[in-house]
Amino acid sequence: MKRQPAQSEEVPVFIGIDYHKAYSVYKVLDVQGESLGQGRIDHAHPEDFRTLVRRWPGCRVVFEVSMNWHWLFEILERELSPERIVLANPFKTRIIAEAQIKTDKVDARILADLLRGRLIPVCISSVGSPDRSKRCSASAVFSCASARCCAIAFIVCLALSTK
Repeated sequence: MKRQPAQSEEVPVFIGIDYHKAYSVYKVLDVQGESLGQGRIDHAHPEDFRTLVRRWPGCRVVFEVSMNWHWLFEILERELSPERIVLANPFKTRIIAEAQIKTDKVDARILADLLRGRLIPVCISSVGSPDRSKRCSASAVFSCASARCCAIAFIVCLALSTK
């Protein structure tokens, strides 16, 4: 992970994380959409996520709910209040899937921009985030790759977001 200077005062900062199985790519934007940083975090070093969010006090973070999403949520939850963590609905974030230029950096940037503009299709309400048992149940559903299970995952996502 690249080292960047710490921000001393709380300013609106938005972090988009493109979450994968073994690593994540992040993009940090200010309120005007200017880049404050980007990088890659290897999941073998989860402490790097804590370092990332500590660098920008008061930041908001977004990532799409996918297989094993609860792992990252629990790491971020130790450093941020739940209302600062936004779980994007992957079935509704079509702009990323339909992007002509498809890279992890672009995906992270788009997530941060959508968060900055308050346009994230939320999967699970971050205020009153699901407890660990609900996280594990949702994760099991999201890990199934068939189209039928994706439809079920979408229904579970909607059900969790209304609780």
